[in-house]
Amino acid sequence: MAMARHLIEREARRVLRHLEGVFLEARGAGYAASRDPGGRARLMLTAEVAAEFIAEGWIARATDGRLALTPQGQAFARRAGAKCDPFRAQHGEVSDLGGGLRRDGAASALDALGRLKDETGAPYLSAIEREAAARLETDFERAQFRPRLTMHLAEPVRSGARTGDADERLTLGAMAARDRVMAALAAAGPGIADMLFETVCLSGGLNEAERALGWPLRSGKALVRLGLQRLAEHYGLTSGVRRPGRIEAWMEAVAGAHVE
Repeated sequence: MAMARHLIEREARRVLRHLEGVFLEARGAGYAASRDPGGRARLMLTAEVAAEFIAEGWIARATDGRLALTPQGQAFARRAGAKCDPFRAQHGEVSDLGGGLRRDGAASALDALGRLKDETGAPYLSAIEREAAARLETDFERAQFRPRLTMHLAEPVRSGARTGDADERLTLGAMAARDRVMAALAAAGPGIADMLFETVCLSGGLNEAERALGWPLRSGKALVRLGLQRLAEHYGLTSGVRRPGRIEAWMEAVAGAHVE
């Protein structure tokens, strides 16, 4: 039985953006996405979903027999990520975020912020902040919070492994990932956790997240960066030593003034 159209497009919106620069190779009953032959699987597609993507022209066979994203697939992914006119976004038009910052209208919030520069010319998001975002996004996918027809693997499927055992491993892995996601969002704090959920977990755009959460226009980029800084501390990616805030500095100054 053919998949319903809305299911095909839902999976395409979620999956195709992750296939830039990677290939799909047959493994078991489905296809694994990896950069190198036999490499670690970033995600798995069922044979049914892969067949639908091939029929749509979004993926096709490369010379080595693996499946690769086509120009049509790239165009669909860009249109699907657009927050304005999808066909203008497909061709890479940008929109002004204010403060001298610009973003690609076809990209997710993290993709856009990753290409921005601050007022000093440095990357708007540091490597540590991008790593924190990647950890949260990976855990969210592994947690299987949303219904889907694809699945991520924590480890390659061994030949001869029983299906029941594999299902149990995935279930336990998903439960552990859920705990990590909830702990990370709690560390980000109220309000900011919602922004990270919209932009990192759901790969939403800044404008879309601001409207959904009721934040002022163009406030999202600062909130995302602050949230990623808190995540980096939570994940132990920073030294743990930070500059004191203004309140802390004021309290230290006041305390010092009373020391005789």
